[in-house]
Amino acid sequence: MDMAPTKKIVQKPVKVDFHIHSAASAHKDGQKVKDGTAENINVLFNKLEENEVNMAAITDHDAFDYDIYDALRAKVKNACSLQQVLPGVEFTVSFKTSNTSKTVHVVTLFDDSCAYDAAKRISDAIPLKNDKPDYDSGNAFSEDAYWNIIRTIGLDIVTIAHQKTSPGSTQTRKNDANSAGEELYNEFLFIDYFEAYEYKNRRNELFNKSYAYSHDQQERLRFITGSDCHVWSAYPCYGSHPSPADRDFAHTYLKCLPTFKGLAMAVTDVSRIKTIPSFFSGSTTVLDTIELTLGAEDIEIPLSPGINAIIGDNSIGKSSLLNALNNYEGVGQYTRKGQERYLSAMGLSVRATIPEGYLLQFDGQEAIRKSFEGLNVGKAKKQLDRHFPTPIEPAPFKHYAMGQFNRFLQALQRSCEYQDALSSLHDYGIPRKRPLEAPESLTFDKGIHVADATPHSCLIDEVAASRVKLFDAANFYKEALIEGDEKDFALIFAALDRIRMRHQKAVDGIHLEKQVANKVKEAVAYREKDQSQVITDAQKALAQHQHSIGRIGAAIAEAVLKEQQLQNHTFDFKPMRIVPESNPVGNLKFVCKLGIEAITPDLLSSLIGGLIGKRKTLDTLTASYDSIKDAINSYPSDEENPLAVLSSRFKTALDAKLMPKKSIIREGDDVYDELSQGYNAQMYFTLMADRGIGEGIYMVDQPEDQISQKAIRESVLNEFRNIAGSRQVILITHNPQFIVNLDVDNVIFISREGDTLLIRSGALEYSCDEYNVLDIVAENIEGGLDTIQRRMKRYDKAN
Repeated sequence: MDMAPTKKIVQKPVKVDFHIHSAASAHKDGQKVKDGTAENINVLFNKLEENEVNMAAITDHDAFDYDIYDALRAKVKNACSLQQVLPGVEFTVSFKTSNTSKTVHVVTLFDDSCAYDAAKRISDAIPLKNDKPDYDSGNAFSEDAYWNIIRTIGLDIVTIAHQKTSPGSTQTRKNDANSAGEELYNEFLFIDYFEAYEYKNRRNELFNKSYAYSHDQQERLRFITGSDCHVWSAYPCYGSHPSPADRDFAHTYLKCLPTFKGLAMAVTDVSRIKTIPSFFSGSTTVLDTIELTLGAEDIEIPLSPGINAIIGDNSIGKSSLLNALNNYEGVGQYTRKGQERYLSAMGLSVRATIPEGYLLQFDGQEAIRKSFEGLNVGKAKKQLDRHFPTPIEPAPFKHYAMGQFNRFLQALQRSCEYQDALSSLHDYGIPRKRPLEAPESLTFDKGIHVADATPHSCLIDEVAASRVKLFDAANFYKEALIEGDEKDFALIFAALDRIRMRHQKAVDGIHLEKQVANKVKEAVAYREKDQSQVITDAQKALAQHQHSIGRIGAAIAEAVLKEQQLQNHTFDFKPMRIVPESNPVGNLKFVCKLGIEAITPDLLSSLIGGLIGKRKTLDTLTASYDSIKDAINSYPSDEENPLAVLSSRFKTALDAKLMPKKSIIREGDDVYDELSQGYNAQMYFTLMADRGIGEGIYMVDQPEDQISQKAIRESVLNEFRNIAGSRQVILITHNPQFIVNLDVDNVIFISREGDTLLIRSGALEYSCDEYNVLDIVAENIEGGLDTIQRRMKRYDKAN
């Protein structure tokens, strides 16, 4: 029976252990359990408190000691953590197979809430011989004998099959449930013979889940952990010295009230069982209570941070209550006045509405239908866009690609300069006779060579871009920097600045040299003109001869220098991967990406290939300005610089490749375009589970109106579980599936007694002297009784 007053709803998970042995197991475990007596109950109690266990059971091998059970039960009233102690036995049961029989240990927990000493029936019903279990099938009770014992006891039960290894393991352990063989084990699963399967070693959890998924038994295979403790002072260890299994042990948490009925509800729903206490969203925007005044009485209805379902007859005022709670936002004036009059006539008023910013969305009765109509006329894309992650910024990838392209462009320019240098060479006829040499003749050479500043300028640009990129990265990931990072970044920035300043100085020097050279050329030309006017014909001829020799030599030297600077360029660099950003929502994955997956050599070659004719090439050893003009598709006649045209068009083509894109992946397919045209109610509720759209409460009035019963059963209930994992839910429903099969965390029932309203609430498993929530659902929801009977028949086995 209940040990302590029980709250109406689950505020926090219940930590459990239903597999602890006492001295009553001495017939099997001998001296190992000698200290597990009623006199030493404080040892076990203190250990349970130390481990913050909320529900426990002592389950001995085919034996039950009422005094030990009662001693631990008596500790609950002064406990900080322990709230419930259930009576139980670990029965050894022999199950027949096609060829032989197999023994399974069945932890059986009893509901003794009907009477304080109801558990005394357990020890009386177990047959003994010489103070040991009187087995009828070797060292076990036959299946028939086991059920005769259960019927004799006459209490409702929960059964948990004990197993030390995972299902499907090649090394099954004696008396494990899966040692019965695959045929019988699958039969156990098919008929839900056991409410759950127990394991201790936490490493088995992965294998258990893998087996459940591979055999499509996620709902039927419900696993919980049990310590199997035999030495109380070492709890939760099995014996006096910790084993590897002890070190890996993790208690199970159940989302239920600490009652037998709560346990029965939890172990029949896999979503209520975890080895970590994380059942609710953890959102801070939740309502703890609904504060009302009913008649002359102020009442507070506790709310779960999970799913709260409001039920009651049509026109009882459920929608009016939700609208009032939301301060009638979005409700027409006529409807609002009518609902206010009704609530006032019933003596009901809301004392506190939902705080500003707490409500994410409220879908009234007509809202969902209107939403779907709106989606189908073009609003779907806007709704879907709420769920995408932050778009990828293409700038860093463009910068990287342009840096590689500019190297190619520089190689092209050098080829063009070389071809120009070759074209500047011309035929020079050497005269048969040397011209008369005149005294004081002068020869002027204007072929002054100045260094090229382009490489320095390109390096300055690259260094500057690298510094900006590093600076942005240091700021963007500032919170991730660790000790020494800021100092190193400062050193890098200083080094980059010094490099840039040195090369800027070189550029400035080259520019100055060019200015001086130009002035020199002007002066030489001026002096040459003057000289030509005063020298004799012989002197002029000799000067021209010598000048031509000098010029042709300079041109040849220039061509040789340009040839040495040629570069046979190919794109050869490390690809830069573009990692998409994704946001998983239910069975969908919302993806932001760019038009390409990486900046690669092949990509750049392909982009350049698309800018020139089919049979054209841009060879960095032979290209000239004219050949580049000829190669570029539709070259504009008014453009003189083909390299500028090529660069501009390459940027445009690259921008097109780096355009941000969106995808919605479902089962490997991109369904973004499909869903952008509109989607159904199932998808609507899938999207509502997305944490990315913000915090806040989701309220919905009769979600079942737009969905088939089949869809509710197969997908929508799970979507609502996902929503509850992200936010608090308050819904109105008339559908039993949305209450019992969804396993709502709180039921709020509104009824009428005469001219006044009556409000009752609590978790599905909650009951008190005035009402039982499951009875309320059975009596007031069409189809509720059948749904509850299908759900709860599992533990009503005594009858």
